[in-house]
Amino acid sequence: LDTDLSTGEQAIRILDSRIEVALSGRSGKFVEKDLVTMLTLLQARIQNRKQALKFDIRPFTEKALEYLSIYRTRPQNVTSGKLLFYFRSVEEDLKACLESDRFDVGPMIYNQYRGLRLIKRSQWTERKIEDPESISEHTYSAWLLAMLFLPEEQETEGYSKREILDMLLVHDMAEAIVGDQTISLCEPTKELKSQNEVLKKLFLKGTYPDIANLTHYYNVWTGYYNGININARTARDINLIQTVYTFCEYYCIYPDHFPAEDIRKWLSEKNNLKTDIGYQLFDRLITQNKEFAAVFGALQPEKKDLHRE
Repeated sequence: LDTDLSTGEQAIRILDSRIEVALSGRSGKFVEKDLVTMLTLLQARIQNRKQALKFDIRPFTEKALEYLSIYRTRPQNVTSGKLLFYFRSVEEDLKACLESDRFDVGPMIYNQYRGLRLIKRSQWTERKIEDPESISEHTYSAWLLAMLFLPEEQETEGYSKREILDMLLVHDMAEAIVGDQTISLCEPTKELKSQNEVLKKLFLKGTYPDIANLTHYYNVWTGYYNGININARTARDINLIQTVYTFCEYYCIYPDHFPAEDIRKWLSEKNNLKTDIGYQLFDRLITQNKEFAAVFGALQPEKKDLHRE
């Protein structure tokens, strides 16, 4: 079945009958294994571009969508979040396949995620900044910051500079689908949930035969989303620092675009840092940066008033 993708009709029919029996409640067997096997066979065949299938794949695709819909309404035998994301990911693709005469998941997702270069960060468009930073520019700037300043090794258990760099590469990819989200830089779970859905489904596209294995990035994103380990905390700090740095750059060019409370708000984001290296870099790149003297100079009258009190 793996070497001749034009075949497989009989195997899919057998799996269909097993799944139908299990979903109808006439069997106590777990349905998940058969669902995964059937979906894997379908993935390889809807993606097949080298040879014509010897059977019509469309009825089986429609049946698989029906099974996935029924499965969501039934008590489930497993609690694997990854499996459920896999089902939702393939479900999207099966629908797309039915709507297209020629389905190829690779170009489809590449076209979608290249769009990050066109999405401008909303916190800057709201302040009428001319040609503001895009999501892809922010991503690269954060990655560059980490590459230049993070140590190769650290005594903290589990520290991995490579993992932090990879986290920064993927951390905003979901915004190609959901759009830029103006959220607190400490990144509350509410906003990250929609991004989590998008990215986990994306990285499970690595289950197609001619797409790279994306398990590493699935795990990297999961770590960033959970925000617990040292790498996730550091990556979130770098994301925050880069954004505050960009604010300072824009303020120095467009001071009239930002009210005084913006300065206090952005600089107070330092309180959301979670790592020692984050505090050190904030001071080095922002607080002690002579190019940002105008930002801190705008706060001087307020500081003097506080001193008198």
